[in-house]
Amino acid sequence: MTPMHDKRLDMHERPICAQQSKTGRQQPNLNNMSGGHFNYAQYRINDIAVEIDEVIKSNDKFGWEEGNNYFPAIIEKFKEAAHTLRQAQEMAQRVDWLLSGDDGEDSFLRRWKEEVRGYWTNAKRTCADD
Repeated sequence: MTPMHDKRLDMHERPICAQQSKTGRQQPNLNNMSGGHFNYAQYRINDIAVEIDEVIKSNDKFGWEEGNNYFPAIIEKFKEAAHTLRQAQEMAQRVDWLLSGDDGEDSFLRRWKEEVRGYWTNAKRTCADD
């Protein structure tokens, strides 16, 4: 029988994702270039918003037989959803940059204020407003 392998890895064998700073906070490993903390997943959120925009644009284009012909109240909810998804993508991007070490805490807060769109407040907006 072979001896059991210690499941703990030696320090040089551990994947280095983050290191502890003197304050105890996780510091990102800047030697590991990748798609960011979320591996570009935040862009898939925007892809959904774009698909919703296409549904909005084609809603009455083809009529009842070929198009969706959703009621205006439904289209307004679609617009709100597309707006909110874009907002979520922007939020995820800001968090990604902080966790990846691309932004510090001060720049994270500044960029959040500058770059994350506000909550949906105007039901009369069009997808072109975004």
